[in-house]
Amino acid sequence: MRGCKGQLTASLLSRFPFVKFFVFFFHKVLCVGGVVWFAIQVMAGFSAGAALGPAVGGALCEYFGPPTSFAMVAGLFSALGIRNMFSIQETAKNINRQPSDSFGTALKNSVRSWGPLLRDRQIQSICGLNAMYWFALSGGQMTVLPLLLVSDQFGLTPGGLGLVYAGLSTVGVLFAQPMAMFADKLGVRAAIVTGCSLIGSGMLLLPFVSTFEGMAGVMGLWAIGSTALGSTPMAFITEAAPADRRPEALAIMRTIGDVGLLAGASFAGAVADLTSLPMAMHSNSGLLFVAATWFAMRTAVWRQQQGSKRPTPEP
Repeated sequence: MRGCKGQLTASLLSRFPFVKFFVFFFHKVLCVGGVVWFAIQVMAGFSAGAALGPAVGGALCEYFGPPTSFAMVAGLFSALGIRNMFSIQETAKNINRQPSDSFGTALKNSVRSWGPLLRDRQIQSICGLNAMYWFALSGGQMTVLPLLLVSDQFGLTPGGLGLVYAGLSTVGVLFAQPMAMFADKLGVRAAIVTGCSLIGSGMLLLPFVSTFEGMAGVMGLWAIGSTALGSTPMAFITEAAPADRRPEALAIMRTIGDVGLLAGASFAGAVADLTSLPMAMHSNSGLLFVAATWFAMRTAVWRQQQGSKRPTPEP
C-alpha cells in the first residue's frame, strides 16, 4: 500500500537524515512539487536539534548560569539570522521583488481555498487530532514536565533536566525503525492511535512515580509514543488529500497544529495555577485520550461508509 510505504520511509528519514536514498524514494512516492521532501528535511533537522539542544543547554545553564546561556543562544540566533539574510534568496537584498497581495487578501484567499478540503471527513479528523497532539505537547511536555521534574518530586538540576529531554530524543532514534515497521504492517491509522495512547499513558502515570527508575520507564513509554506518532499525520493527510491539493492540505494541518501549540501552554499553566502540576498533566492526558478515541471512531465510520459504496461484483 502506498501510504504504508510512505509512512515507513518518512519515519526513518525523520530520525536518520543522512539516508539520501530514502529521501529520494519518499519524494518519488508521495511528494507533489517537493513539499513533502522539504518537510522531511526540516523534520530531520528538528530531530537533531531536539536531541542535542536540551543536553547542551542544560549543561551550559548549570555551569555558566541562565544569563550567560541565554546570551550564547541569542548570539547563535543573531549569527544565523545574518547568514540567512545573505544566503536565502527570499531575504537577499538584491532580489527583484514582485508586487504581491496584502496580508489580509492573501489570508482571505487561503482560507477560501481551504474550505473544500476542510469539508473532507478524513482531513477534518487528522487535523483535529494533530491540533490536540500539539496542544498536549505544548502543555504537557513543554510547560508542565520541566516544572514537575525540578520540583521536590524529582529535584533535577538544569543539567539533569536537559539529559531527560535528550533521552526522549535518543529513545526516539532507537525505536524509529521498529515503530516504522509497525506502521508499515498495521497501517498509519493504527500507528497514530497507538502513539497518542502511549503518550497519554506516560502523562497519566508520571505524577504517580517518585523514583528515578520509574520516571525513566514512564518517559521511555512517552518517547516511544512520540516516535510511533512521528510523521504519521503527514502520511495520513497526504494519502487522504487529492494529489493536486496535497500542499494545501499539509499547510492546513500545520496551521491548525500551530493553533494547538499556542493554546496548550496557556491552558496547562492556568490549570496548574488553579489546581496543581499533576492535575495539569492529567488534563492533557485526558484530552489526548479523547482525541485518539474520536479519531479512531471517526475514521472507522468513514471506512465503513466507503466500503458500503463499493459496487458488489457480479457473479
